[in-house]
Amino acid sequence: MPLPTETREAVLTYCDAHLPDDDTAAKMFDFLNEPELQKRLKDELYAARYIYKLGEALSASDGRLHAHVKFQIVQYAAIYEAIIVHLLWTLYRNHPDVTNIEFHSTYKRTGGLSRSLNLTVSDTGEEVVFCVEARQKTSRVSIKFDDKVDAAVKVGFLDGEIGEEIKGFYKLRNAIHIESAIKNDITYEIDSSSLAYRRLQPFLAGARAFVAEGILPEEARIKKSTALSGARAAD
Repeated sequence: MPLPTETREAVLTYCDAHLPDDDTAAKMFDFLNEPELQKRLKDELYAARYIYKLGEALSASDGRLHAHVKFQIVQYAAIYEAIIVHLLWTLYRNHPDVTNIEFHSTYKRTGGLSRSLNLTVSDTGEEVVFCVEARQKTSRVSIKFDDKVDAAVKVGFLDGEIGEEIKGFYKLRNAIHIESAIKNDITYEIDSSSLAYRRLQPFLAGARAFVAEGILPEEARIKKSTALSGARAAD
């Protein structure tokens, strides 16, 4: 059963007053050459900010705050991932640092020994065969996110320190799986989601400028000391 109308209106008015309007949010992503992606990113950002303001309006804490923070981390990690992947495999798909992560080494069997010989590994009993090492293309979804971030840094549209922080956001995002959260002792703190939001501005500024001019501006970089203090605050 919904809350009384006046209560709902008070909460929604508070949230709406602190959310970016459609034009402002849309302009954040207008350097991307895919209209549907722009719209989706705008919607995902709006959702993350709405949940943040809702938690603030309700003064959520403890377990209730955990739910708000967890959702925001998932949203921001998805935004970073979508932009990085889009740029790597559209504008920079032929860059050597992108093609390098598209392949992995594997061994292909070329034949075995003659029938009169039968060599096996003593520990496992596995048959010894002749193989050659080859490079095989990796499915894009199977490429580790850390490798995609490193490629973005090498291409030049992402600052290295921000890249390391984005890897951290993605690790938190992956902890939506309870088994992973327990294994890695993951907890969600408001500082983590706040940092993910704050880093969005320099990240977007850097990507926009690099796409337009091929240069990563100073406002898209953070000093190592700043990154470390931010990471400590997020722990």
